[in-house]
Amino acid sequence: PEQVAEAILRHMKTQFRESQDNELRPCKITYTAVISVYCSHGGSWAAAERASELLDELEGLYNESQLDSYLPNAKTFGAVLSVFAKTAAEGSARSRQSTHDGSGDSLWQMTERLLERMEKLYLKTGSSELRPSDILYGQVFRVLASGRDPEAASHALSLMKKLKAMKLHKDMNNGFGQNVHLDSTMYAYLI
Repeated sequence: PEQVAEAILRHMKTQFRESQDNELRPCKITYTAVISVYCSHGGSWAAAERASELLDELEGLYNESQLDSYLPNAKTFGAVLSVFAKTAAEGSARSRQSTHDGSGDSLWQMTERLLERMEKLYLKTGSSELRPSDILYGQVFRVLASGRDPEAASHALSLMKKLKAMKLHKDMNNGFGQNVHLDSTMYAYLI
């Protein structure tokens, strides 16, 4: 399924370049759909890396064009987090220790950077589509609960404190934490 999704994306890119028909332009919806395929059928370190690459590509298109159709949204970031969570659940040895390229980043470090990236993009653009939600942070807790990081409990407690602060100051940063509510699912993952 991943190869088929990637082939369709390549075909769309080619058709758009050749025709300049905006209806054929791959957009955040298209990229999010391809990333979601990696979640549904992935669970490997390669799937996590490819999901990140697709997000990089989409954000690069946005930075070049400033077109809202290329601006990743919370669903796009959530799809990448879903791939990370599935990778953690699959127990890939590399997800426990380091990345494929040997940089030493754990899946949790990649997850933290992804959240920081989303927050920065939200603050830069002010797009309400980038506001995080309970579902998104539930995925973050799922990454922690599913992985084999010996510091997972510590990371989860720190994240829980951050979410409480976000909720307390929900109007700061243009309402970034407005849609985040600690819920029983997050607490269950924490446990």
